[in-house]
Amino acid sequence: MLRICSRNLVSNKLDFILLVQPAALLSYRNMGQEQGLPKMPVPPLKQTCELYLELLEPAVEPAELQRTKELLEEFQKAGGVGERLQKGLQRKAVRTDNWLTDDYVKNIYMKKRNPLPIFSNMSAMLPMKDYTTIQEQIGGRLHVSIQGSPLCMSQHDGVLGSSRIPHPEVDSLLFFLKKPNPPIHMSVVHNGQFFAIDVYHNDRSKLSKDELCVQMERICNSAVQPNQEPVGILTSQCRDIWGRVYEDLVKDETNKQSLYAIQSSICTICLDGPTPPVANNSQCSNGMTQMLHGEGSSWNSANRWFDKGAQVHTHTHTHTHTHTHTHTHTHFKSLKLGQVKKKPSTVVSPVKDLPHPQKLKFNITPEIKKEIEKAKKHMDTGFDLKNKVFEHFGKNLLKSLKTSPDGFVQMAAQLAYFRMHKQIGLALEPVTLRMYRQGRLGIINATSSASTTFVKAVDDSKIQGHRGQAADGHLLGLQMQAENEKISTPQIFTDVSYEKAFNFQMIVGQVRKSLNLIYMSPEDLGLYDINYAIKNDHMEFLVSCFEYAETGREKNSAEMIKAVEDAMLDMRTLLEERAKL
Repeated sequence: MLRICSRNLVSNKLDFILLVQPAALLSYRNMGQEQGLPKMPVPPLKQTCELYLELLEPAVEPAELQRTKELLEEFQKAGGVGERLQKGLQRKAVRTDNWLTDDYVKNIYMKKRNPLPIFSNMSAMLPMKDYTTIQEQIGGRLHVSIQGSPLCMSQHDGVLGSSRIPHPEVDSLLFFLKKPNPPIHMSVVHNGQFFAIDVYHNDRSKLSKDELCVQMERICNSAVQPNQEPVGILTSQCRDIWGRVYEDLVKDETNKQSLYAIQSSICTICLDGPTPPVANNSQCSNGMTQMLHGEGSSWNSANRWFDKGAQVHTHTHTHTHTHTHTHTHTHFKSLKLGQVKKKPSTVVSPVKDLPHPQKLKFNITPEIKKEIEKAKKHMDTGFDLKNKVFEHFGKNLLKSLKTSPDGFVQMAAQLAYFRMHKQIGLALEPVTLRMYRQGRLGIINATSSASTTFVKAVDDSKIQGHRGQAADGHLLGLQMQAENEKISTPQIFTDVSYEKAFNFQMIVGQVRKSLNLIYMSPEDLGLYDINYAIKNDHMEFLVSCFEYAETGREKNSAEMIKAVEDAMLDMRTLLEERAKL
C-alpha cells in the first residue's frame, strides 16, 4: 500500500518537483519584464484626503466625520506636515522600484501576530492537466499580462526556497534561492516527521521519477508511526508564541540544523494521512479546510510547516493541493506550478545509487513539549467554511438587465450582512497592482453611503484601486514616512475614525476561475470571507468565518450564503421590474 501511495504521489507531483531547480538554471519567460513596467505613482495628497472622507461617510457618526474633516484640513495646509510627508514619499518613489511594497509587507504581513494557517496563508487545489513537455508547462502557463497589459512577475521569485522566520513583534523573510549556493533539496513531512532529500545528483542532473519514487517510499516506510513530537504544529501558533518557542528551539544545535534544513528547502512536500469522512456535497468544503489547515491536530495539521513559502500536500485520496504565503501574493490560478499529468509516463529510468533521505531530528525539552500540546489545542478552532452553487442565474441575465455582475454580487453581500446583523458591514474587494513594478495588492472600499449608487461607486473605486490611487496604501505610506523621518504621528492617524475606516466586516472577492482552484480565508476573527465565481448561467460561492467572533456575535457561513442567495433573488426582481418601465 505504501508503494502504491508513494508512486501515485510522485506521478501526480512530477511536474512540480521537476520545477524545483536552482534559480540559476531556471529561465522563466517574461520574468524580467518588470524593469519595463512603470513605477506605481504617488497619488495627489488632496485626492487621497477626499477619498478618505468618502469611505468614512458610511462608517462613522456625523460628529466624528466633522472632526476628521478638520484634521484633514490642518494636515493639508501649505508647508504643513502633510506636504512634507508627501514630498518625502515622492523622493522615495524616485529612488526605489515601489514606494509602498516594503512598508506594505512589513505592516500587513510581518507585523501581524495572528497564526498563519487560515488567517494569512493562501491555498489552491490544482486541476488535472495534460502537458507534453515540462517546458510547455513552465513557459506557457504564467499569465504575464491582463488584456494586453504586462504584469510584474517578480513575486514568483519569492515562492520557492523561501521561509518566514518567527520573531517577537515583527517576523522576517529569507529567500534561499537568491543565495550564492542555492538549495538543491526539498523537505518532506510524513506522520509529523521531517526529512530532507536532494532532488539533484552531484553532477547537477535531476532525479528521475523512479528515483523520486524510491526516496518517497523510503520516507513512508521509515515513518509508519510517529516516534517524535510533531514540531510542525508549532508553526500554527500565534506569531509571538511561536517566536518565543523558536528562540528556545534554536539554542540546541541539532534543532538549529534541522530547522535550517526545512527553511532552506526548495519546498515542503506533505504526505498526509486520512481526512475526516464527509458527505458527497461537502467534499469541496472538506478539501478547502484540508489545504488551509489540515483539519485539526487529530488529522493533518501537525503534518505541515506553515512558515514555508510553498507547500504541496496530498492525502490518501491523492488529491493534490498547494499552500503558500500571501506575502508573495502568487496567484495559483495563473502560476500553475503543480498541475499534474493525466497520463503517467510509462518510461522507466535507471535508478542510481541514492543516499537515504536525511531524517531531521529534534531535541524536545519538557517546556517545548507543553507548547506543542498547547498548539494542538489552539489549532482545533471553530473555523466554518461552506460552498454553494447558485443555479438561478449568472452574468448573462445580469448583463441583459444592464447591471454589472461584480457590482451586483458585492451589493448582495452587503444587503445580506445588513439583514443578518442589522447594521452596515464595511466590505473590501482586493485588486492587483501588478501592472506596476513590484506591485502587490490594493483594495476597493466597496461600501458607499448610498446603496442605490453602489454599482457606480464600485466601478469608480475599482479604477482608482487598479491605478494605485486608493486611499489605504497612500495613507499607510504617509504614516510610515512620518515614522522614518521621526516626525510625531499626525493626528489623522490617531483619530478614532482612522481605525473605523479600515475595520472591515467582509472581504468580498471574485475568483476568475473555478473556486476549486484558489482560496484565501478571513484575516481576522470578526470577518466573513466571501469568494465567488460568476459564470454565464450560474455562480459559485465559498464563504468562511469564525463561528464566534470577538464581538460575541455568532457567525455562520451557511446562513451568510443563504442570505446572499435571498438578496440576489430579491435584487433580480427589482431589476426585472425596472426593466419593464
